[in-house]
Amino acid sequence: MKKYFALIISMMVILTCFTACKPKLKNGTMLTDAGGNQYAAVTEENGGIARDDAGNLLVLVTDANGKNVKGDDGEYLTNPVAIKNAIVIGNKVECKEFSATIPDGWSNAHSTTGLSIKKDNSDRALVINPLDGSLDDAISNVLLLINAMRTTYPDTVYVSKAEDLGNYKTTFISAFVPDTGSTPSYLAYYFFEYEHTVYSCRITAAQDISNDLGEFKDIINSVQFR
Repeated sequence: MKKYFALIISMMVILTCFTACKPKLKNGTMLTDAGGNQYAAVTEENGGIARDDAGNLLVLVTDANGKNVKGDDGEYLTNPVAIKNAIVIGNKVECKEFSATIPDGWSNAHSTTGLSIKKDNSDRALVINPLDGSLDDAISNVLLLINAMRTTYPDTVYVSKAEDLGNYKTTFISAFVPDTGSTPSYLAYYFFEYEHTVYSCRITAAQDISNDLGEFKDIINSVQFR
């Protein structure tokens, strides 16, 4: 019986230690980005992270015990930190250049520097990334890939056109291979330029979804740029 009570007391001590060591943040939460870096990030009422005018992440200053530190004015101190890797908080993905809300029925799919999400219980996926270089370079690189597909699979259905998504005027390129023996076989890109940065929105699926891109367009239009 004594051993039994000793075990219970030991467990209570351990649990108390874990509770005491847990950071007690005010107006923030501990987050880990795609690179494994941890931040005591300031959070907003909408569930996203707070940023300064330059788009930097606002990080709470904490002491050795993980508690907030106040300045002379009584306000909690914060420091700006440049975002290098994607940060997922709830249903939001925060990237250096933009943030996006993951829609209902979709899940994060290892977002790294940009947005990478996948529709639940399907093979449909969307990746949005900023690119180095010009819009012409981005389009040329994809055309090289698609032309190689068309050479290997002569039945490839190819589309290239200008398309207005509402918020952005884009170049749309797609290719569907009816039978490759592997998936995905549908590949599409929306390219557009925003504030001198080129963005690639890559769509993949196993079936021809050329007439069912509405949800993808809605997600692209909902992106909030910094």
